[in-house]
Amino acid sequence: LRLRVSFRSARASASGDWQCSVHGHGASLPSIQVLARNIIPMTSRSHSSSRLLNIKDKHDNHDRRDPVFAVAQGIYRMRFCLVLGWVVAAVVMIPFAYEMWLTAVPTMSKAPAGTESSAAMNDFEKHFHNLTTLSHEMISIRCKMPCDSAATTMSKGFVQQFVDMIKRYNYTHQGSVVQIEDYFASASHHQLGENPFISADKQSILLTWVWQVPQNMKAQAQVFCDEIKEEIAFKNAYQGADGLEITATGLVFLDHARTTSLLQDIAEHEVTHLWMPFLILAYALKSPRMLLLALIPMGIELPVAVGIVYFISLRAIVVLDAIMIMLMLCTSLSFDYALFTLTRYAEERAAGANVEDAILTVISQSGRVVVVSGCILVISWAAMLGIPPPFCGFCMATSTMISTCVVVQLTFVPCLLSILPFLGPPAAEKAPTRNAEIEADDFLDVKALDNADKSGRDGHASHDNPKEKAKVHMSGLWFRMGGFVTTWPFNIVLPILVYILMAPFTVRMSKNFDASALRLRMGHSYELTIPRTAPEWKTTLDIQEAFPRKVGILMPMSIMMINEASGVANQESFDLNCQMMDMLITATQNTEVPLTP
Repeated sequence: LRLRVSFRSARASASGDWQCSVHGHGASLPSIQVLARNIIPMTSRSHSSSRLLNIKDKHDNHDRRDPVFAVAQGIYRMRFCLVLGWVVAAVVMIPFAYEMWLTAVPTMSKAPAGTESSAAMNDFEKHFHNLTTLSHEMISIRCKMPCDSAATTMSKGFVQQFVDMIKRYNYTHQGSVVQIEDYFASASHHQLGENPFISADKQSILLTWVWQVPQNMKAQAQVFCDEIKEEIAFKNAYQGADGLEITATGLVFLDHARTTSLLQDIAEHEVTHLWMPFLILAYALKSPRMLLLALIPMGIELPVAVGIVYFISLRAIVVLDAIMIMLMLCTSLSFDYALFTLTRYAEERAAGANVEDAILTVISQSGRVVVVSGCILVISWAAMLGIPPPFCGFCMATSTMISTCVVVQLTFVPCLLSILPFLGPPAAEKAPTRNAEIEADDFLDVKALDNADKSGRDGHASHDNPKEKAKVHMSGLWFRMGGFVTTWPFNIVLPILVYILMAPFTVRMSKNFDASALRLRMGHSYELTIPRTAPEWKTTLDIQEAFPRKVGILMPMSIMMINEASGVANQESFDLNCQMMDMLITATQNTEVPLTP
């Protein structure tokens, strides 16, 4: 018996029966029609369902063989433990993070080890130990409007109040204050010549003091400087337009201003620029609840990462600048990684996926991008390990923050979202796929089943084809530009061009490279550590310009001559000293020294 059977679903029929046409030889048509009417639908339904189940099983088995997907499943199963663990870790690390904030080195108070400045400082501390802790502070009192002289009865009262405060500090810390000088004390000595504590235009007078500020007394000295500044602010608040203006500066004032200005600059930068990435993330997520979910991890990442760095600081130098960079990295990476993970979660939910499937997709797919991005950043910052301390501390601090952000975004955010799914978007009604139509309508077109079976053998259905999904994005200026720069030979020429443009900077840095030790030879300059926007720095420049050099110079240059073998009390050392002075006089004769960078 040879049969050729064709069939289609009677969708327009009220009973949903099958319409069959049979052509054959050797059998009566009525019996064949009955057989087709009663047996073929059941067989075809079973055959269709089995094929569709095989397709789904093959796709599931393909996911199970992926180790990344297995990790995602493990994270999902441990979601309650991970969320609770991160919260506990953040709470435990808060005290250590706070201690790190207090004990971080404010600035580079000493030159990096191995530099000429460091060697000179070591010799200076060895031979002139009492001089290394001396600090020079100054208070300037000047007229706001042009006046006959700033040396008035009111300014004299102000000077006396500040002198009393300095003496009270010396009484509390015996022997700290070495010398106190001011205009009125100098005038009372009836000295010959001009009083050096009044400016040439007589618009300003000066109060100076020199005190010992060893390392264990810096905190007390900074507290006292804060008291001086508060008193100055109080007096300035009650001065009119034609009154006096009081300002203070000095080594301790400037050192404290470096820390304060750094905190203010970073905080101001974060506040003034945070709205931009915040709006971008809000536009991408289109959900206030998911936007809140993007901010929550920062409360976990910051205390945990900074707390870990505290333990690193016990063995290495970590400056406050590194903590500030960690704060900026926490903000930027939290927003950046949230854009990867949460937008993918929203897409999966919009496609009809349940919470578990969406979370597994986020961890196993978007998680790859987050991990690769974090690894690239860590490798980039790791280059600073070859730089002497305290710069190498930047590498350890930033790498800790980057790693923490990556792990939190992959283990805390998805788990919290799976526990509290109302924070994310609801699942949309899943659109019927081609396979679902076949199963629902018993559309037993042999060609359609063969195509479905072929899709199952490929490991994914046609609607899951990455190229098909990407077609909607394959247009526009940026797509064409991306295609241009990634085609041969531009994908080779452009990176080479970038390297050529950056070569001058690389050559400059290579001059300081020590090939024998595989380290950079670091120079040292305090130029970038000066708080140029702080009022203390402006006061320093004003004093240097208005007052004689013997009282207006805040940081004089010291040149030492050392001879461990025979000492320096000999004719040879005297001749060298005279030659050095002659060279300095010749080099600086008729030359103006710039007061500003």
